[in-house]
Amino acid sequence: MADMWGMARKAQAADPAPMKNQPTQPRASTAPADSPAVTNADAAQLAAAHGRTRVLCVDDSPDLADMLARLVGASPDMINVGTLGSAERIVEEVILHRADVVVLDLTMPGPDPLAAIGLLAKHAPKCRVIAFSGFDDPGTRQAVRCAGAWDLVSKRGEPNDIIVAIRRVAGQRGGPTENVQ
Repeated sequence: MADMWGMARKAQAADPAPMKNQPTQPRASTAPADSPAVTNADAAQLAAAHGRTRVLCVDDSPDLADMLARLVGASPDMINVGTLGSAERIVEEVILHRADVVVLDLTMPGPDPLAAIGLLAKHAPKCRVIAFSGFDDPGTRQAVRCAGAWDLVSKRGEPNDIIVAIRRVAGQRGGPTENVQ
């Protein structure tokens, strides 16, 4: 997690301009389900041919939310449609911005993020949720799976892990319970 914080600070120092919502793009059609990783060249071809995956980043840490937004924005096959500091209004924001994927921190003040995953499954069933947490123990994985998330990415991993997960989840078929391992 220290590497992610350092990366967030460097990204913020390199571009101090505030993040703004991006213009509307067509719904993405991404990599096939059997493709576990997409190279940058593949991502550029997908973006040119099909549009981009629309991603909403939700984390109570402004630095981490900004880092996630910048990582997503730097990927040619993705577009950051906004950031939130809590799960409050998450359903409304997903619908308003037509998010394909939500990256959601699991430990935030305010509404319970696990309950928010269930609300998204009910009110925005086409949106896929990736839980993003410093906790990746079997109990957390089970809770995320039961809530309806498509994947769990550890904050202790590499920053690119979240980009790989977004690509994987956006291209998967089936339901969320088969995907969290």
